[in-house]
Amino acid sequence: MNDLIEIEETTILAAFVAPAGLDPLIQQAKDLVDGFEHNVDSAAGRARTASLAAKVAKFKTRLDSMGKGLTADWKAKSKVVDNSRKEMRDTLDLLKIEARQPLTEWESAELEKEAAAEAERVQAQINNEHELAILLNEKIDMERAAQAQVDKEQAACALKVEAEAAAKVEADRLIREKQIADDARVAAEQKAAEEAERHIQSVKLAEAARVKSEADAKAQAEESERQRVRAAEQSIIDQKAAVDRAEAKAKAEQVKAEADAAAAQEKLEANKKHVGAIRKAAKESLMEIVDEATAKKIVLAISNKLIANVTITY
Repeated sequence: MNDLIEIEETTILAAFVAPAGLDPLIQQAKDLVDGFEHNVDSAAGRARTASLAAKVAKFKTRLDSMGKGLTADWKAKSKVVDNSRKEMRDTLDLLKIEARQPLTEWESAELEKEAAAEAERVQAQINNEHELAILLNEKIDMERAAQAQVDKEQAACALKVEAEAAAKVEADRLIREKQIADDARVAAEQKAAEEAERHIQSVKLAEAARVKSEADAKAQAEESERQRVRAAEQSIIDQKAAVDRAEAKAKAEQVKAEADAAAAQEKLEANKKHVGAIRKAAKESLMEIVDEATAKKIVLAISNKLIANVTITY
């Protein structure tokens, strides 16, 4: 029983990366097993069968070890490339932030200016409403004083006209007049209180509007910043994905090109060996009737088609 054929280190890479590249090597092991004649009736036969299985196992272990060695080398190189890529990405990310820093600062300043302008507008509106409330109070006071003067004049006129009337009628009139004045005072005070309450509510609403405006401006600024950060992060993720895809594609194409080149070279070498073997067999056959030099010349002449109607089948 022959040993399994030796594996050449120079062709193992092509065998592993080419489609079905390991099939020829595996076929050698199958041919060895298929051509083996078992004899388990004797100790020596059983030993030979066990040895056959051991040789197949050894062949498998060696192929697996060589494949593992290839992947270990690739992993080491891949780690170096990944470290370089990370360092490059981190550096360029910082450089991108630095490049945009003036625009970022300008945008922040513009947002602060807009917020300040809105705050000034709200404050001006509050001041105008406050002044309007003061003017309204002054108008009410003037109307109240004018009415009091009118009432006073009417009372004096009535008193003069009815002075000669009975004291009882005068006393009743004075009582009624006092009640009317009290009612007017109470109504005026109640109206003033209502106006003051309305003014307070107006001030409160204006203050609430100002606070809401400031909060809305701040929320809008924060949302704008969050959207800007998300957009920047998404841009970085998209760029990284595009680079990764391009690198993976380039690597796959390189591996395929190397595998194709190795397969082509292996095919060329095999063809050369095959042609050499055929020519050698033809030369050796001719040496039965002529010397070696003449046999060699005849084979070369046939190969170069210098002899009519005679060819070599490869």
